[in-house]
Amino acid sequence: MLAKLPLLLSLVLLAQLTFPVFSALASANSSTMLPPSNLAYQNVTPDDVKLTWSPVFGATGYKIYEITDGQLLPLATVTTSTYSINNLAEGSYSYVVSTLSTDGESGPCAPITVDIVYPEMAAPATLTYTMQKGTDIVLNWGASTYTEKYNVYQISAAGDKTLITSTAPATRTYTVVNAPAGDYSYAVTATHSLYGESPLSNAVDVTVTTPTMTAPKDLTFSIANGTDVILRWTAVSYATNYRVYQMIDGQKVLKSTVTAATATFTKLPAGDYSYEVYSYSDRFGESAEGSPVSLTVSAVAIAAPTNFAYRLANGNDVILTWTAAVNATNYRIYQIVDGQPVLKSTVTGTTTTYTNHAAGNFVYEIRTYSDRYGESAEGSQVTVVVDGVAMTPPVDVTYKIVNGNDIVLNWSPAANANSYKVYQIVGEQKVLKGTIGTTTVTYPNIAAGEYVYEVHSFSTKFGESAEGTQVTFTLVHPTMAPPENLIQTIKSATEFSLSWTASTYATNYKVYQIVDGQKVLKSTVTGTTVNYPGVKPGEYSFEVHSYSSRFGESADGAKLTFTMDGQVMPAPASLTQTIANGNDVTLKWAAVQYATKYIVYQVIDGNKVLKSSPTGTSLSLPNQAAGQYTFVVHSFSTLLGESPAGAEVTFDLVYPTILAPANVTSRIVNGNDVVLTWTGAAYAASYKVYELAGDEKILRSTVSALSATLPKQAEGDHIYLVHTVSTRFGESSEGARIQVTIDQQTMHSLRY
Repeated sequence: MLAKLPLLLSLVLLAQLTFPVFSALASANSSTMLPPSNLAYQNVTPDDVKLTWSPVFGATGYKIYEITDGQLLPLATVTTSTYSINNLAEGSYSYVVSTLSTDGESGPCAPITVDIVYPEMAAPATLTYTMQKGTDIVLNWGASTYTEKYNVYQISAAGDKTLITSTAPATRTYTVVNAPAGDYSYAVTATHSLYGESPLSNAVDVTVTTPTMTAPKDLTFSIANGTDVILRWTAVSYATNYRVYQMIDGQKVLKSTVTAATATFTKLPAGDYSYEVYSYSDRFGESAEGSPVSLTVSAVAIAAPTNFAYRLANGNDVILTWTAAVNATNYRIYQIVDGQPVLKSTVTGTTTTYTNHAAGNFVYEIRTYSDRYGESAEGSQVTVVVDGVAMTPPVDVTYKIVNGNDIVLNWSPAANANSYKVYQIVGEQKVLKGTIGTTTVTYPNIAAGEYVYEVHSFSTKFGESAEGTQVTFTLVHPTMAPPENLIQTIKSATEFSLSWTASTYATNYKVYQIVDGQKVLKSTVTGTTVNYPGVKPGEYSFEVHSYSSRFGESADGAKLTFTMDGQVMPAPASLTQTIANGNDVTLKWAAVQYATKYIVYQVIDGNKVLKSSPTGTSLSLPNQAAGQYTFVVHSFSTLLGESPAGAEVTFDLVYPTILAPANVTSRIVNGNDVVLTWTGAAYAASYKVYELAGDEKILRSTVSALSATLPKQAEGDHIYLVHTVSTRFGESSEGARIQVTIDQQTMHSLRY
């Protein structure tokens, strides 16, 4: 019989037979939720497992149990369909999972058994070693699976092992630092906190011997800067530094300890020198022998600079130059005064300048100086001759007149001039007008008259020139001329512009209108055109004068007379009327050029009656009475007046007939409440629901919606009429009729 049951039911029954506690759990829970299916596991590591199962629709979570001694021990509650169990000891484990929902907890699923078997740790492979720094033993080995740390052992001759260090899984190397001379044996194991320690790896045997330090080879020397001695040699293995001794009277005197394979001794006195260089190790000591070298440092004589010369610049700036001397750190320049050298300068380059030098003959001497060898015994001399400088006036002084009365003076540069002084001769006096750094100056807006200017050159070294160069001229202010070519351009019936040719020196123009023989200022403009919009028809006279902020207004003006003919305003075109909402009238027409508004008349008994003056091209007349209408629309311009003719439209306004609503239906709710619904009628503002009682209509309800509810109607037949009501056009003459039968047993309705 068990074999004929579905597989899942068979597993549950088997579990209940095997583990009676399942039955207890299922009986205690009345939930209809199914337990999870497809419970399985996978080994993430030898001691870590991950349980998985198929999700259950409607589940809010899952509860995981371990089966121990026939008892369900809760492990965790999760919301996903997986659960991980870590660090398990070796052995067999059984698990089940139940489903949680808002109804409670399901029974357990079919159990699953997990077997945990620890692996045997394997010893690290390929243990090797290398030697560094003579006595450092560097051990290296390969990785071993599952390792949490590696133990490094030293193996004695008797085969005993001594732990010397432990390393992290990623660190598969260890250095035994500065091992004493002798024989050594090492091995490594891999360990895990749960799986234990592996056997020893294959041992590696190491023999350590202490190196003997040797003397440096290829010791050489060179001499720089005359007295600097540089020693060089080849590096020695294991050397941490080198000791340089000088042999003095047969004794070694330590002169320097260096880490590189070179040593420098600076500024040595002249003489013979012997050196020995020894290698040194902080582990193995100093070499027994050293490498010797002997050398001679010769005395250095400082020579005076050669090619000592001078040149003059800017009239009296003295520039001394010379050729560089060997071993010089600087140069000392002396002036010979009364046969004695007087120090004037100490410079590091090969030139120096004495500015604004006094006139006369001068003797200078230069000597080389070295911070090692002192000053040269001899010097080089030069005799400098400086003549006095007399400033000359500038030449080619000219003038020109711009903008009518701006004076521009120009001249040629003068030798040694830093600036120029410009004087105006007023009477017999020179009046300084300015000190100018260039060779031109402008004096703007000068009054008319006779002018004399005199220009002197000036030097901050040599002063002002004794003489100056003059220029004389007469300045006459120009007379302003009226603008020429005055014309008018008609832009439209109400707008024109004036334009003219620019006048010399004009900064603006004054536009006058001649009114009753008088000039009336209309505009002041900086350009050569002016625009006048919004002009009425008629004759116009204008006069335009040029104006200068310097020379005033022209005595005469350019004159022009012309006529603005204007135009007759036309009637608006395309006048139409439309009717909305039964009796809302809207008039529309096309815009007219220059129109500022439109005048709408209604023709009543043959007379035009003003209705409105809109600025737009339409007029709305709401809720008009029925009848015949005639409207006339005129265009109007504030400049050109009203159009003589108007656009006319005539039409009849007939009120619409209010119809009863259509599609009236009924339904009965709550046993005897009648609900009527219908389709909306045109122009309706509300609806009135009547009930027929014989020949009498009794008003039952007035509503603005498309339905009405008549509560608690008596049992029997009812006839209802629904009328449309318009606030403008009244109530429909007919109503939509519907018959409703209230029968407490059948509750039916009939419409006809």
